[in-house]
Amino acid sequence: MTATDLFQPGTTAVRRDVRTDRVWTAMPRRVLDDTVLVLTLAYWPGIEILAPTT
Repeated sequence: MTATDLFQPGTTAVRRDVRTDRVWTAMPRRVLDDTVLVLTLAYWPGIEILAPTT
């Protein structure tokens, strides 16, 4: 892994949960730090989460 493979602090990373080959939920998070072993993310007020409804 090289430094270019890491997320840069301040960028947005989106967590996507996949179920039966389809995105089930998606939530943005802010990157605080990324090392080879740990990716530190933060939530912030007012973020929107995409999820299925019934």
